[in-house]
Amino acid sequence: MEQIVLSKNEFIRLFWLSGLSFLVAMIWTPLFTNFLYKYKLGKRIREDKNTPIFSRMHAHKAGTPTIGGVLIWITVLVITLIFNLERRATWLPLFTLVSAGLIGLVDDLMNVYGVGAHGGGLRFRQKFPLYALVAAVGGWWFYSKLGWHTLHVPGFGDFSIGAWYIPLFILALVWAAFASNATDGLDGLAGGIFALAGDTGSMALGFTLGIIAFLTNSIVVFPIITLVFTIEGLSFLIQRFWRITFKRKLFLSSPFHHHLEAIGWPEQKIVMRFWVIGAASSVIGLAIALFGRGL
Repeated sequence: MEQIVLSKNEFIRLFWLSGLSFLVAMIWTPLFTNFLYKYKLGKRIREDKNTPIFSRMHAHKAGTPTIGGVLIWITVLVITLIFNLERRATWLPLFTLVSAGLIGLVDDLMNVYGVGAHGGGLRFRQKFPLYALVAAVGGWWFYSKLGWHTLHVPGFGDFSIGAWYIPLFILALVWAAFASNATDGLDGLAGGIFALAGDTGSMALGFTLGIIAFLTNSIVVFPIITLVFTIEGLSFLIQRFWRITFKRKLFLSSPFHHHLEAIGWPEQKIVMRFWVIGAASSVIGLAIALFGRGL
């Protein structure tokens, strides 16, 4: 299994490129925001009889500029193409970032223009195969090109799972993407820099985080590191299961942050609590990963 090792100079280069990406994104954010307002690329709130609480609570956000995630993945794409495309480990994250971002962008634009059911956008059964296909390409690349087929379990070592690595890869990336998407329901909840990132931002974020987890062989602790995503994704699945099985809802609204809104929690309180949980779970997950390797 090929290991990805960064030298001291590469770490320094990584940090200054990250800083440059942040600076570039900050510079063109006002221009992009003005573009969104000028052409009225605002969010439509879905109209679905099965989600009346969600529709009522978020009616005030109708028309708020969306597709903010384009700021992130286009900036990363341009900076990477100019400065950092020589490593093979760069190609796949870039491919998944842009592919997921483009699929999400189509979904967001369909929502903006009211194309599709319930206020616009791709249905789950339409976008799931697209995201699964992107994840399948990634899984094939890891297994066939990079020769990766093992999982590291902290404290127990590496375990080879052979070709099962590919379906696990697909499942993990699609889960990460949709959990990230579920989390991006409040301003700033999917991350400190996200505000109505839209599918183009949240799906790209989820895919990229999943890729990084596989690149660092830390996918086992990934649900802990991204605990907020895990909570949000599980709450959505549990709600669907409950409705199908018991013909009623377990939560007032899902994902879980919408349930908290429904019982009266203000948006700012939810976001701040989840930020704290996210920071703590990230530290705990990284500690488990590092100590599990004897570092």
